Amino acid sequence: MLDVAAGKHPEVTTQRVSLQDLAASDLAGFDAVLCIDAMENIGPEDRPRVVAGMRHASVAGGTAYVTVELRDDSDERDLSDAPLVAGEVLSNGAYHYYPAVPEAAATLRAVGFDIEAS
Repeated sequence: MLDVAAGKHPEVTTQRVSLQDLAASDLAGFDAVLCIDAMENIGPEDRPRVVAGMRHASVAGGTAYVTVELRDDSDERDLSDAPLVAGEVLSNGAYHYYPAVPEAAATLRAVGFDIEAS
């Protein structure tokens, strides 16, 4: 998607940074940051670092729009490949971590975001 955006608007500088490395990047000063259906690909141990990076990239009082996919009954826990904690799913080689809504909200609050809806 970043390559498509750069192709459509070559005059705009783009930078590819992983969510886990956002806090160490020079990206900062944004009025808002978006993280849509990506957090479930981040393990629970990395989640605080990722939301701290979102705080780093935004201005004081900035907005983070974050969606967290919720686990449904069709998501199977595959216990044969690895020990899993509640919320983790391994399916066909893909990893997802589905945090409970209060857990996701608490992680965002811990770095200074106010929660408007959950």
